[in-house]
Amino acid sequence: MLGLLVLFAAAAPEIPEAQLEWQNGDEEFFPLAFRGRWAPKLADCTGDGVEVFEISATKMWFYEGDSKLIKISNVNYTSSPSGTPAYTINAYTADRELMDLSTGTIRLTLSGGKLYMTRLKAVPEDKQWQHPNVLCPESKAS
Repeated sequence: MLGLLVLFAAAAPEIPEAQLEWQNGDEEFFPLAFRGRWAPKLADCTGDGVEVFEISATKMWFYEGDSKLIKISNVNYTSSPSGTPAYTINAYTADRELMDLSTGTIRLTLSGGKLYMTRLKAVPEDKQWQHPNVLCPESKAS
């Protein structure tokens, strides 16, 4: 019986469900678990380099532009290639980069304490695992 309990506990999601909520009535927002300041490595967190980006409730900021959330898909629960729980959203955004305006879909996946962010049309799902980001220590979700 104890073995079954251990197996069940190991399969439980690692992020509390409240932090994965993305909708309140008609309003949509980036789930709390996805918000903060992110970078490929902790060493990148100290500056405002091209690799750092931030996610708030309704926007993402990048080095030379930003994205405003238009619509978000539900949170899909899957697992990463290494077997850790993974939570994926597809965010349809209005993007501004330098002087260019466009729309697109950004895939965001949280797994094992890392955020994997890729453009849905540019990077196949199986390749997204090549682009990990860590949450910067001074990051505060808003």
